[in-house]
Amino acid sequence: MYYTSVGAMVRHAVLRTRLFSGLYGKLNRSHRSAHKIRRFITNYDIDTGDLDRPIESFHSFNDFFTRRLKDGARPVDLSPTRLISPADARVIKYELKKDTIFPVKGCSFSLDALLERPDVAQDFADGTAIVLRLAPFDYHRFCYVDDAQVGSVWTAGRLYEAVHPYAIWAHAKSFTVNVRDCCVLHTRHFGDVLHVDVGALGVGAITQFDQSGSSVSRGQEKGLFSLGGSTIVLVFKRNTVVMDADIEENSASGIETMVRYGEGIGSRKRSD
Repeated sequence: MYYTSVGAMVRHAVLRTRLFSGLYGKLNRSHRSAHKIRRFITNYDIDTGDLDRPIESFHSFNDFFTRRLKDGARPVDLSPTRLISPADARVIKYELKKDTIFPVKGCSFSLDALLERPDVAQDFADGTAIVLRLAPFDYHRFCYVDDAQVGSVWTAGRLYEAVHPYAIWAHAKSFTVNVRDCCVLHTRHFGDVLHVDVGALGVGAITQFDQSGSSVSRGQEKGLFSLGGSTIVLVFKRNTVVMDADIEENSASGIETMVRYGEGIGSRKRSD
């Protein structure tokens, strides 16, 4: 789809459209799709011990895809100075440049283009961006990273490109054309934080559980992605956070680090 002319034509005409992802989601919400669940579990070695109910109780493939886990399966780090991961994902950190452009595997895009809100983008110039990529077999519910008041909420984009590194390397512009749910979180321990949920090819919908003005808690479910791989982008103001040593080291080499929902991945930066 990204490295051949025929694939590119099909992708542009059909696959990346809202209609295709919506139809794909509808098919996988049907009872007939339930037969795919066990094969999916086997192919990706998914730990069924974390499920909050029996496999037989899932009525469709999407029902399983958006599954909840049992209490305690994803413990949340409650240390106030620790930054937690909002999801099971592969994380990489980028420092924003003065022109608000940060690189993604050799590509670049502006914070303004990501948000489509220049007034908000300028407040986070020279900040830190954390990109968390969810694979299709990951747990697809995500949470708030700190106690917060939900501020401005808006949606950008209208297409569904893949968010896999292969697509990014092919200059798919996934982060600036895909459907994105954006919000500003007025957090208790990290100041104002941008939280952007990015849809992807095959994602039938992004479901959000809270709206503007809500008071939320660290580790509280924020929403879920229906089908497909997806991405979350967190943006912090300058000198707010420092990532754990392994993530800092891997990110400097362009390598993603595996993290889990609620796990500590960084800390609030000390003020000098």
